[in-house]
Amino acid sequence: MNRAQFSRREFLKRTGAMMFSLYLARSLGSSRALARTAEDMPIDLVEAVTQEDGKLNVFNWSLYIAEDPVTEEEFGVDLRDATPTIARFEEEFGIRVTYDTFESQEEMLAKVRPGASGYDVVVVTNYYVPQMVGLKLLRPLKREWLTNWQNLAARFQGPPFGPNPDYAVPYLWGVTGYAYNEKRVRGNPRLGSWELLFKGREYRGRITMLDSLFIDGINAALKLLGYSLNETSREALLAAGDLLFAQKPLIRAYLAGPVRDLLAAEEVWLAQLWSGDTLAAQQQNPAVQFQLPKEGSDVWVDSMTILAESRRPATAHLWMNYILRAHVHAGIATWVAFATPNEAALRFIPEQQRTSSIIYPTEAELKNFELFVLPQGEALEIRQRIADELLSG
Repeated sequence: MNRAQFSRREFLKRTGAMMFSLYLARSLGSSRALARTAEDMPIDLVEAVTQEDGKLNVFNWSLYIAEDPVTEEEFGVDLRDATPTIARFEEEFGIRVTYDTFESQEEMLAKVRPGASGYDVVVVTNYYVPQMVGLKLLRPLKREWLTNWQNLAARFQGPPFGPNPDYAVPYLWGVTGYAYNEKRVRGNPRLGSWELLFKGREYRGRITMLDSLFIDGINAALKLLGYSLNETSREALLAAGDLLFAQKPLIRAYLAGPVRDLLAAEEVWLAQLWSGDTLAAQQQNPAVQFQLPKEGSDVWVDSMTILAESRRPATAHLWMNYILRAHVHAGIATWVAFATPNEAALRFIPEQQRTSSIIYPTEAELKNFELFVLPQGEALEIRQRIADELLSG
């Protein structure tokens, strides 16, 4: 070989790949591991990973990663080289992943806030990132280890749509609207507005709202009343609370994950919900549709973060950099039917999803949508008090 043909970057890539292969061969004792390479992983990251214990603990939303192979037959694209996500990661790097799930950000925070949770990587919605940084729950990222960061679309690499890039790596994004059963609500003049969920008395007992009431419920009420979902005045928040209390007799339950099956079984006809979860229900029952409320709602971004308590920060960065690979991110987004912030991944997403206005709404459709910022002080206290009273009554 001609040494002059190799740049310093290429030399480091190949050396890093070789070192990782040697490490894997020692840890797995297989010639197959020896042959593997990881050329997109920096050499110092590789070295740091070899000093850790070969494990990783991940905490994420339920049904939020590719749990099965993404195949041409089922999805219209072949991403079997990157799915199922966890198994492929374990196979390539010899890292044993423990993967747990939650149904709400409040559940997640209650688990990790006391410390000693044992988790390394936790997926956090944009409005909780500043709070968790303030509580010193998150570890700053080593951006030089995230060589696939460049795959992210520019608007997700920093505010307003990208949470603090010093602590968070965008994972998936979407919008909050509502699911409805087309057979049951066809022709209703309120369809298209939040008013259908708040004043549709003919659907009493068939309506659900998300259980994160102090955020999602109040946000929907504020929008219906004509306010920004980031309104902090006492008058506006109390008016939103009054609207939610008036709505309560119509509500079957406040819940998130289980509503997918309830929609599919037609036990619920209207549900405040996220776009991807609606599509999951639609796969079981084509009558389930999704509505972007004309008054607007929130755009949210879920991101990967590393807990300050993590004993495996290098392995956590390895996981993040792996997820940022175009094929890997595409596999996840395709399987869960949520939008990817990874621009390089879009070309691998099936056209039916890539062109869906439910998954990837246009700028015009999002004109009344906002990124929610978790308030502090009295505004947060009022929100929490309203939610507590609704849930306890």
